[in-house]
Amino acid sequence: SDVKIHMGFYRHYESIGPEMVKEVVNLFQQYPDYLVYVTGHSLGGAMAAHATLQLALAGIPSKKLVGYTFGQPRVGMTGFQREFDSRVTQFYRVVNDRDVVVHLPSRKLGFRHVGEELWFSSNLSAAQRRKLNALNKASNNESPEAILQNNTIELSGLMDMCSHTLPTFKLNVVDHLLYSDRVTGKRRLRGEKPPKNPVKPDGRIQLVSESFMNESLDPYANVLIFLYRDPAFSAPAGIKVRAINKQPLKDLQAYINSITDTNSPLVFFKLVQMNASKNDCPYPYLPDPDTDMTIYFKPAGPHMTYAYHPIKYEGSYEFEELKSFVELHCKEPDWGYVSACGRKPPVSLGKSDAL
Repeated sequence: SDVKIHMGFYRHYESIGPEMVKEVVNLFQQYPDYLVYVTGHSLGGAMAAHATLQLALAGIPSKKLVGYTFGQPRVGMTGFQREFDSRVTQFYRVVNDRDVVVHLPSRKLGFRHVGEELWFSSNLSAAQRRKLNALNKASNNESPEAILQNNTIELSGLMDMCSHTLPTFKLNVVDHLLYSDRVTGKRRLRGEKPPKNPVKPDGRIQLVSESFMNESLDPYANVLIFLYRDPAFSAPAGIKVRAINKQPLKDLQAYINSITDTNSPLVFFKLVQMNASKNDCPYPYLPDPDTDMTIYFKPAGPHMTYAYHPIKYEGSYEFEELKSFVELHCKEPDWGYVSACGRKPPVSLGKSDAL
């Protein structure tokens, strides 16, 4: 048979799938007029695809079976795609702009997507976004079919093209983490454009949405992440507001620049900052709703526990306390891990390279 699947995704499904399918089929037999919806995000989307097919094979009619996934990776090859699409006629994959996960595993390995793609791209105009947001708010009690049928907006940014048309270098992780907020209109569809010179003269790095994950999860570096809200962003027109004070950060960067001991883990340090009023911040790097600034720290090395559960700074916004905090948590990169990931450690990583 040419029906081949990704066994990792299928084994996750198998851990709960058969019992779930049995229960849903029993419920459908009791309520045959009801529609059966299957949904999931990321790995849950892959499991939802397998669940939808198994429900179809278990006898639920295609007109009663609807699937919606968000950020779903590819789960099978061409044969699986053929068999799936011949049995499931209402399966929709929502793709958020430049989400990298939906492009995995690679088509070059033979993997193919199933169902119909709905690409929520950043090509939507401001007017289209406002109408979509209004539609979302007004349709909380409607079925997904009614939402689509009642939507008379020209969704050129949502369904006109396939996300596969994006060049690989534009894909990112942050779009994979913001489906709920973006689909419901709570977040912008994109952040600021990358600055031409993101590295400031003293070494601080200015981030935007699309560069946030690459810089903040860098295994080479201890990363201090400074998120700030732009007071001018929400101020009435014509009203002058005081800019965020970044002097403690500048003093911290100057201190780092002054370090001459190349054995100190502080040479593997970078300070990044991002305007949270104009860019998306993925969970768990969210700005505090009640303050103008939030600071996180991600130690160097793999330490994925820290990458996805960063250390939040709770001290005062003063140079000495920031310095003590950084010195306490800085670690030397795990060069063995970096090499195993296909990245070679530098022969000599001095301050200029690290910063």
